[in-house]
Amino acid sequence: MNIEIHNESVKKARAYQQIFNTDEGKLVLDDLEKFTGFKIPASDSGNLNALSLAYRAGKRDVYIRIKQFLEMEIGYE
Repeated sequence: MNIEIHNESVKKARAYQQIFNTDEGKLVLDDLEKFTGFKIPASDSGNLNALSLAYRAGKRDVYIRIKQFLEMEIGYE
Protein backbone atom coordinates (compact mmCIF):
# COMPACT_ATOMS: atom_id res chain seq x y z
CA MET A 1 0.00 0.00 0.00
CA ASN A 2 1.23 3.42 -0.94
CA ILE A 3 2.19 5.51 2.13
CA GLU A 4 -0.05 8.42 1.04
CA ILE A 5 -3.05 6.09 0.73
CA HIS A 6 -2.23 4.54 4.11
CA ASN A 7 -1.95 7.96 5.76
CA GLU A 8 -5.27 9.04 4.24
CA SER A 9 -6.94 5.84 5.52
CA VAL A 10 -5.57 6.40 9.01
CA LYS A 11 -6.77 10.02 8.93
CA LYS A 12 -10.26 8.90 7.91
CA ALA A 13 -10.31 6.10 10.50
CA ARG A 14 -9.42 8.56 13.27
CA ALA A 15 -12.22 10.88 12.18
CA TYR A 16 -14.78 8.04 12.04
CA GLN A 17 -13.66 6.77 15.45
CA GLN A 18 -13.76 10.21 17.07
CA ILE A 19 -17.27 10.80 15.77
CA PHE A 20 -18.86 7.39 16.28
CA ASN A 21 -17.24 6.56 19.63
CA THR A 22 -19.27 9.26 21.36
CA ASP A 23 -22.66 8.60 22.94
CA GLU A 24 -24.35 10.50 20.10
CA GLY A 25 -22.27 8.67 17.50
CA LYS A 26 -23.24 5.30 18.95
CA LEU A 27 -26.90 6.32 18.81
CA VAL A 28 -26.53 7.26 15.13
CA LEU A 29 -24.62 4.06 14.36
CA ASP A 30 -27.35 1.98 16.00
CA ASP A 31 -29.95 3.79 13.90
CA LEU A 32 -27.93 3.22 10.72
CA GLU A 33 -27.61 -0.49 11.52
CA LYS A 34 -31.39 -0.77 11.73
CA PHE A 35 -32.09 1.49 8.75
CA THR A 36 -29.68 -0.36 6.46
CA GLY A 37 -31.01 -3.78 7.47
CA PHE A 38 -27.45 -4.86 8.16
CA LYS A 39 -28.45 -7.88 10.26
CA ILE A 40 -31.35 -8.97 8.06
CA PRO A 41 -30.55 -11.48 5.29
CA ALA A 42 -31.57 -10.25 1.83
CA SER A 43 -33.90 -13.22 1.46
CA ASP A 44 -35.92 -12.00 4.46
CA SER A 45 -36.70 -8.64 2.92
CA GLY A 46 -39.95 -9.79 1.32
CA ASN A 47 -39.10 -8.17 -2.01
CA LEU A 48 -36.58 -10.15 -4.04
CA ASN A 49 -36.53 -8.25 -7.34
CA ALA A 50 -33.10 -7.22 -8.63
CA LEU A 51 -33.58 -3.49 -8.12
CA SER A 52 -34.73 -3.91 -4.54
CA LEU A 53 -31.82 -6.25 -3.74
CA ALA A 54 -29.32 -3.82 -5.30
CA TYR A 55 -30.77 -0.93 -3.27
CA ARG A 56 -30.49 -2.94 -0.04
CA ALA A 57 -26.94 -3.98 -0.91
CA GLY A 58 -25.99 -0.33 -1.41
CA LYS A 59 -27.37 0.67 1.99
CA ARG A 60 -25.53 -2.21 3.64
CA ASP A 61 -22.27 -1.25 1.89
CA VAL A 62 -22.38 2.20 3.49
CA TYR A 63 -22.81 0.68 6.96
CA ILE A 64 -20.02 -1.84 6.31
CA ARG A 65 -17.65 0.99 5.26
CA ILE A 66 -18.36 2.85 8.50
CA LYS A 67 -17.79 -0.32 10.56
CA GLN A 68 -14.52 -1.04 8.76
CA PHE A 69 -13.15 2.38 9.69
CA LEU A 70 -14.35 1.95 13.28
CA GLU A 71 -12.65 -1.43 13.58
CA MET A 72 -9.38 -0.30 11.99
CA GLU A 73 -6.58 -0.45 14.53
CA ILE A 74 -4.53 2.71 14.43
CA GLY A 75 -2.02 4.27 16.75
CA TYR A 76 -2.84 7.56 18.41
CA GLU A 77 -0.11 10.11 18.83
